[in-house]
Amino acid sequence: MYFIKIDPCKSTLTIGIENMWFKQSLIEFKFGERNEFYVKGTLGMEYIVEELQSSKEYLVSVNISVCFEPNKSKCYIQRPIAKDLLISKPQCNWNMDFKTPGFSLKSWMQSNQFSIHNKLPVYANYLLMEKLGVSNHLLKQSCHQNRKLEQMTVNRWIEECPLTIVKPQLQNGVTCTLTHSCTGVECCLDVELIDRSIFFKLDLDPCNHILLLSIENLSYNISLFNFDWGRDIRFSLENVFRIDYSIYDLSSSRLFQIDMNISACFETTGSCMFSQRVLTKTLLVKKPCEWVTGFVNANFSVGKWKADNNLQDKQYLHPTEILRLTEALGIKPFLQKDKCDKYREPYSKNIQGFSSGCNEVLRTITIPQDVVCHVGELCTEISCCTETEIIARTLETKLIIDPCDFKLTIAIERLLFEVDLFHFEWGHQKQFDLYGVMEVS
Repeated sequence: MYFIKIDPCKSTLTIGIENMWFKQSLIEFKFGERNEFYVKGTLGMEYIVEELQSSKEYLVSVNISVCFEPNKSKCYIQRPIAKDLLISKPQCNWNMDFKTPGFSLKSWMQSNQFSIHNKLPVYANYLLMEKLGVSNHLLKQSCHQNRKLEQMTVNRWIEECPLTIVKPQLQNGVTCTLTHSCTGVECCLDVELIDRSIFFKLDLDPCNHILLLSIENLSYNISLFNFDWGRDIRFSLENVFRIDYSIYDLSSSRLFQIDMNISACFETTGSCMFSQRVLTKTLLVKKPCEWVTGFVNANFSVGKWKADNNLQDKQYLHPTEILRLTEALGIKPFLQKDKCDKYREPYSKNIQGFSSGCNEVLRTITIPQDVVCHVGELCTEISCCTETEIIARTLETKLIIDPCDFKLTIAIERLLFEVDLFHFEWGHQKQFDLYGVMEVS
């Protein structure tokens, strides 16, 4: 039996042949590279794992072999069993029990004859972290060594965000930083019992629509497109170290309202050893994102990308290759699930590329055949649907002027910007792009 198991919740990859197996951390794993696993040089598995972060999927290719000679080209059996197999990442259950069900630190220390009031010896720390299942996720360098204590304010916050944001007083033993983005929080918690500090991070990226959560080196990305706003959610490292949070998106005010609590817990029942309310209904300001970003990779070339992936220059792309390309371009999370269609409303009744719900007589221009546009009934909004041959789909762009709220909205697929027209530079040509792939001018 050959098997491969990917566990994104515990950041592990396990490869096995019969009763021989090998587990490695995904934190240092090199995605996209060819790997081998052999048992005594006879039973072999070659595998490639690619991570599609934005769509929360893996692409897996696996070949198996049975060899009786050192020359691997003359193996008795060589078979591909998976080629670009698309595997979705599972939803992680962060409300899990301890690795050892019913674990109690008090009972563990009594049985090992340690005092709850003293720091544990180094070897006991190692045993405890192994027992709790967190040892593989601890940072090599404890976060207290990186703290900028000279910048710490009286309420134990380190200020990096240039904006004035009200934050609570923190307890002794914990320091937090509101990062330069003004929507990210990093905390360092001293746990005296184990004589080390634990790193916590919650980072909202409204420009790329991602929430990043980290405890030590365990990290997890969550898309904000279908996020459960306002719900109490927990992220934990084996239920020992926890981030409890809830987030509201106050989109009209360009704010996030956040509750966040960090804790260190060593008992199945009863209170945690340490718990700190970091944010309480705190309003964090979304900084404006750049209108023009260009390609994620400034030197990107479709021709080079095809060559690197062993594809002919004029070759049509397979769906999995399109998936790889949109991932490489950084546009995958912004693509609409229901793509626009010039044969469906509101574009189907177009004449020379234009359809209109506006009662005014409009002056139109000649547009390419692969583009259709629609003017909305308010006459101050226009959307266009453009065929994009290389990724075998259409892309939709929109521009809406709202004279009542004095606001301009511009969008490419699901990426949009809203602009206050009170300070808008009228008469100046502006550009807006989706990572260089689609540009609006």
